[in-house]
Amino acid sequence: RVYTIEQVLGQGGFGITYKVSALIRIDNVTIRTFFAVKEFFMKESCERDSHDSVCYSSPVKDKVEESKKDFLAEAQRLNKISLEHPNLIHVNEVFEANNTVYYVMAYFGKVSLYHYVSEQGGCLSESQARGIVGAISGALSYLHNHHILHLDIKPDNIMMVCEGALIKPMLIDFGQAVYFENGKPKRNKGIGGYSKGYSPMELRQPVSEFQPSLDIYSLAATLLYMVTGKEPNDASEQSVHKIYRALPDNISQNTMDAIICGMQKDSLC
Repeated sequence: RVYTIEQVLGQGGFGITYKVSALIRIDNVTIRTFFAVKEFFMKESCERDSHDSVCYSSPVKDKVEESKKDFLAEAQRLNKISLEHPNLIHVNEVFEANNTVYYVMAYFGKVSLYHYVSEQGGCLSESQARGIVGAISGALSYLHNHHILHLDIKPDNIMMVCEGALIKPMLIDFGQAVYFENGKPKRNKGIGGYSKGYSPMELRQPVSEFQPSLDIYSLAATLLYMVTGKEPNDASEQSVHKIYRALPDNISQNTMDAIICGMQKDSLC
C-alpha cells in the first residue's frame, strides 16, 4: 500500500506521527481513507538526505541502529497483540522504507480526551470519568500482562472514538512503551517521556525495572484531570493536600481513594 503524508500529527524524541491517506479496495470499489503512521526518527541524531531517507553520522550509528532494531521489534509485537483488546489502538502494518521503520494504525481524528473534556464543559461527571478510566485500565492491564509499560498515559494519548451512539476511549501512542523480559527492559530509551503533571518522578530517569505503578500514577493523574478540568501539579510538587483541595466536594470516597492511592509515593504527604 502506498501512503501519502497529509500532515504531521506530533513528534517526540524517538519518532514522528503522520496523518496519511491511502487507497483501499472494498469489493469492486476503491476509496481513499486515512491512517496514522509512526516513523522511527531520533530527533537528536537523525537527518534526511536529498531523497528524504533517514541518515545519521558514524558517531551515533550504533545507537541509532540499535534503537531502530528495538523499535521494529516492539512494533511487530504490538502488531501481534493490539488487536486483542478493544481499547488499544490497532497496529495494522509494520514495514521498513527510507532507511527507517514505520507502523500503521487507525486514524481516529482529533478528539483526544483533552479536547473531549473541554467540549463537555471543562470537566466530566464522576461516572463518565470512571467509565473512561475503567476502559483504559483494562487496556493497561492487558499490556502489563504482556510485560509492556506504556509510560505516557495522559489525556492527549487517549482518543475518544464515536461508534454509533457510543464513544469509546482508545489508548494510543506507544512511542515511549518498553517491553520487559525477565523483569528487565529490552531497550534503554533514556529520558524523554516525562510529561509534566502526568508522569511520576521515576520517569525523569531511564526505567530499569518492570513497575506497573508508573502507568497507574499517570492514569490516576488523568482521572484527577477529568473530574477537575485542571492540569495536575507536577509530581515534584504534588501532595495529598493539594489533591484534596483540587477535588470537587461531590466526589465519592472511592474515586478520591483511587486517585490518592494511584498517585501515592513516599514523599507524597
